[in-house]
Amino acid sequence: MSTSGAVHLTAGGAITATGAGSIDVAAASLAAHAGGSIGTGAVLLETDIGSISATSGTGGIFVQEKDAITVQGLAASGTGALVLRAGGSLTPAGAASGNGNLLLQAQSGTLSLQAGVAAGGNLSLLASGNITLGADAAVTAGGTADLSTGGGSIAMDQASSVTAQGDLRLYGDGSVSLSSLVAGGDVSVTAADGSIDNGGRLGDSIRAAGVRLVAGLGLGSAAAPCR
Repeated sequence: MSTSGAVHLTAGGAITATGAGSIDVAAASLAAHAGGSIGTGAVLLETDIGSISATSGTGGIFVQEKDAITVQGLAASGTGALVLRAGGSLTPAGAASGNGNLLLQAQSGTLSLQAGVAAGGNLSLLASGNITLGADAAVTAGGTADLSTGGGSIAMDQASSVTAQGDLRLYGDGSVSLSSLVAGGDVSVTAADGSIDNGGRLGDSIRAAGVRLVAGLGLGSAAAPCR
């Protein structure tokens, strides 16, 4: 399916993909609403679009975008996972939520969260470049939370937060700038080749059962220690 405009897909059941390696939808934007799943864990819905909004009932949401994409809103109301992988950068401008596990991945670019992300299960936010959390980015996980960049830094706006019922992990090849991290388990923060700071935050940045901080350059400063 290909058009220069918008595509709207609605199904009482599932919206299925044709098969790996084949673009299912090419358009400026996609709005997909299904009573069942959108794609599957084995065969993701493959797209070449600029933006997406999607809701699913049972079965979850599974999308592979060819290039960069903006999320206008994603909601998987059943127990299935929510998976969105982008071949380029990924910008969640609208909320993303699911009752199961949740994965947002920028395979070749940055991940810039501008809205809330919530998972009932485990949550993974991955990027090859920088990960940034804007002022409206409240990230919550009913299980573990993992924010990891393979070649960049992690920067949290001071109004943003990450909360996990289980363990919480932040890994950046560069520096990591913290805001609020809350975990029912342990928190691990690594800035492999950079520093860890709290962005000038006056209150506690981390609340957890245990904390592990590893930095290639430094931890906080005399004026604003990490705590």
